Amino acid sequence: MRSPHLPDLAWWRTSDRATPAGDGMDGFELHGRADRIVKIEEKRVSLSALEQRLAASDDVAEARVLMLADERAVVDIAGAVVAHAVRPAVVAALTGAGRAKLLRMGKPALVAELRALLATAVDRVALPRRWRFVDALPVNAQGKSTEALLGELFAPAAALRPTPEWHVAEAAHALGDIALAPELAVFDGHFPGSPILAGVAQVDWAIAFARERFAMPPRFVRMDALKFSQPALPGMRLALDLHWNAASATLQFEYRSEAGRHSSGRIVFAEAEAA
Repeated sequence: MRSPHLPDLAWWRTSDRATPAGDGMDGFELHGRADRIVKIEEKRVSLSALEQRLAASDDVAEARVLMLADERAVVDIAGAVVAHAVRPAVVAALTGAGRAKLLRMGKPALVAELRALLATAVDRVALPRRWRFVDALPVNAQGKSTEALLGELFAPAAALRPTPEWHVAEAAHALGDIALAPELAVFDGHFPGSPILAGVAQVDWAIAFARERFAMPPRFVRMDALKFSQPALPGMRLALDLHWNAASATLQFEYRSEAGRHSSGRIVFAEAEAA
């Protein structure tokens, strides 16, 4: 900006991000602060400082902090929801030591340690409540970790279901790798202290991922030859092999890892019943 009220007529760069509104004659639209300073309950907090503090931990290779609507709603005196407070959320790529600690201690204990680390530098109201631990930060085609990509990790489906890395994507066959991140919500409560991937989750994933790859009828009919050979544990990397037979409307799936086959089965589908 330039102004006759400044010491000289040179351009003065502010820490605000803005774009012209309309044709440029209608003012501008603000897009936040370039220095990533946010205000939380009247306290100024630097998101960059939070990231630097986390990266100083031996358990964190890289971290990104973004502002997301808190899952806890703000209610009025009558109990009606009026807003969702916006709070910091963290996506952290863990080091080898951090991944080992996550497997050994569990997500709540690791989050508590990292929150305690941040508590030495920021006010309690600024401590992140939502966390995602990943092997590497998601990036777009330009190699950038955008807020949109990071925010997707907090979508309900992302917490329940991983994203496969497909190596084969054919009309009737798909083969992909699935990383069983310990923080997946499907591990919560199944079982405390010894989490395993539930069989019902394996079937649900097979159907959901198959629907992403194949044109399948909508109605589930039955499951045949369903076998669970050995547990799938947090931290494992599974290969999911899907075969679709359109003639018989049958999906055959198999999960396997370096330890061998974990489960397999055949699922039959049909067209929706007439109303």
